Amino acid sequence: MSPTPVFARWFPCYALAVCLIGLLPSSAALAQFGGPPRADANALDPPQTSSAEYQQIEALEKRVQAARLGLQVVDMPLDQVAKLFTQRTGIPMRIDERALEDVGHSIETPVTFNLPEIATETLLYLMLKELDLVYVMDTGSIVITTPEEEESNLRTKFYAVEDIFNDPNPNYDILIEMLTTCIEPESWEELGGPGSIAPLRNGVIISQTYQIHRRIQGLFAALRRVQKSPRQSNLPAMISIAAYAQEAEQIEKRLRLVRTSITLTDAPLERATAAISDFGRIPIHIDNRGLEDVGLSTDSRVTMQLNDASLDYMLDVLGKQLELTTVTIGEVVMVTTPEEAESELGTHVYPVKDMVRYRLGTETPLSKRAVSGQFDRLIEGITTTVEPESWEELGGPGSLAPFPYADCLVVSQIGDVHRKVAELLEQIRKAKPKASMTTPPRVVQPRMSAPATRHSAAPSRGPVESDIVVSYTPAKSHVGEFSREDLARIAERLKQVVAPQSWDNEEHFADATHRGVFVRQSREVQRTVANYLAKQGLSAPSLEDEDASPLETLKTNRQGPPTLDSQGGGGGFF
Repeated sequence: MSPTPVFARWFPCYALAVCLIGLLPSSAALAQFGGPPRADANALDPPQTSSAEYQQIEALEKRVQAARLGLQVVDMPLDQVAKLFTQRTGIPMRIDERALEDVGHSIETPVTFNLPEIATETLLYLMLKELDLVYVMDTGSIVITTPEEEESNLRTKFYAVEDIFNDPNPNYDILIEMLTTCIEPESWEELGGPGSIAPLRNGVIISQTYQIHRRIQGLFAALRRVQKSPRQSNLPAMISIAAYAQEAEQIEKRLRLVRTSITLTDAPLERATAAISDFGRIPIHIDNRGLEDVGLSTDSRVTMQLNDASLDYMLDVLGKQLELTTVTIGEVVMVTTPEEAESELGTHVYPVKDMVRYRLGTETPLSKRAVSGQFDRLIEGITTTVEPESWEELGGPGSLAPFPYADCLVVSQIGDVHRKVAELLEQIRKAKPKASMTTPPRVVQPRMSAPATRHSAAPSRGPVESDIVVSYTPAKSHVGEFSREDLARIAERLKQVVAPQSWDNEEHFADATHRGVFVRQSREVQRTVANYLAKQGLSAPSLEDEDASPLETLKTNRQGPPTLDSQGGGGGFF
């Protein structure tokens, strides 16, 4: 039998296709086969690309960031507040009704709020905070929704950040560690949050909420400011990353400078804060939801009689009576509980090049490992002396991390602790040696005859060129296994088993830090130290090249510490 002709095999399919096409409108039929659509066939216009949507959201964000608004409403339904917002700003706003129903709210939820004209971002944040709600940006409008819904619709952005490194071989892991430590740590996937971050080419890809993206943008701007400044003396002691940092600084300055007298006897809290607000022309907002959590309200009573006192001091006295505190958010001072204040931490960048980059009293640059050691010592000094229980190591909310590429510390803390950290750094700077900041003169030792035998030579008691400083930190397979006490025991045992007599020299030491074990020894002894600590689960950079890149493979002798890769482990140096 001859094979079936090709046309005969495909004719039934062809006939069926023709019949189906006949049932379609002509424009749609042509589109199926790539034919030219009609010029007026709007249904065939290509859908908006993701790039167009991104640009629309970016444009909406800029409008919101530039807008200002005042709002005074009492028990106004939420949907009416949304309409009022749109009328006054020209920015569309809608309500995610389904999401609100899931948490017991509706478009009729009453809103009571009173603040004069301030940044719209700040006003929306404070108003919705009272209802445990948030706002997000859609392609065409601001959307009032729940935090849970916000976390399921994160914004993903790419940040090109090679300029903040100013280094041909940057270690992006250091940047990522700093971000996830100091910017809302619980919001990142490592601690169960929704946010994620990954390095790519010359930057990082970050998926996060709008509010956290705003903070990240502020942090990068602060680091660029420090990196571009030719002299540290041109920079302030600390730089806030908040979106409205200048406004907050002016408010805090006015609180300190404006002085007056006040007499209140069993007065409601609301009246007391209104009086202080009027004295300084400063917007003050009471966190009603926070106060309700501890059994207080705007009617809670205060008594106060002060003469010629600053507004800052008045708020402090008022707060102590009710066990409350204040937080500055943009142009607004918020009266809230200490527990709620811990969720409103401020993040500041502290330039510390003069403390970590040079030998004390000189302009001689330190090696990368020595800089790492200086950062470790500075962090250790701050966290053990400035409100120790306020840092995360002891269960507090505060955190800090170094960013050595810009010679900065990044610190997230409550306002009082920030002030104490700044004061401590100022004291250290004032106490630095008065020696000229130049390279010390070279001392030429008289030539001595060689000793008769090697054993007859007297041991050197001072630092020698072969001394190096190494920071040993948990290897990747041991991250999280060591407490501070564990590291202290390892350091003490190290001095007992590795070259015991060499530790009598005051220049040699092995100290436990919050990150690992910090060792100063001769290069020769450091090799033995590295081998010993590797068996304990601590690793270090290569001892071959003092200025090696952090991403280079570490090489020691056969039983040396594990190699350092870009995902963890290894000692710190920059």
